[in-house]
Amino acid sequence: MGLALLEETAAQVDNKEMLFYDAVELSPLLKVVSVDSDACYVSNARGCFFSVLWETVVQVPLEELLEVLCEKREAIILDPMTRIVGYYSQISNWNKSKLGELEARRKASAFYTI
Repeated sequence: MGLALLEETAAQVDNKEMLFYDAVELSPLLKVVSVDSDACYVSNARGCFFSVLWETVVQVPLEELLEVLCEKREAIILDPMTRIVGYYSQISNWNKSKLGELEARRKASAFYTI
């Protein structure tokens, strides 16, 4: 009985991960950048990058995750990331000056976006 419950739980986890991945792929505002065993890396239409842990995908309702990724509400459950000089960096540790630079880049890229 314990093994059957464990297998059922594993199947539910896999299903939630697949639903999240498919929802991001189908969204016109989101794009899967990369996937590894720990997380799914997602960018949105404004150029923000997010590292979404699979653990978070399992624990948080899908609708709530998508709202955060599309910036319809504050990213209190996710840590925004951005790509600078070829690597991804979490912006939660950035100082005020670096955050200002990032905002300027976002405005510039939005200006040139077709």
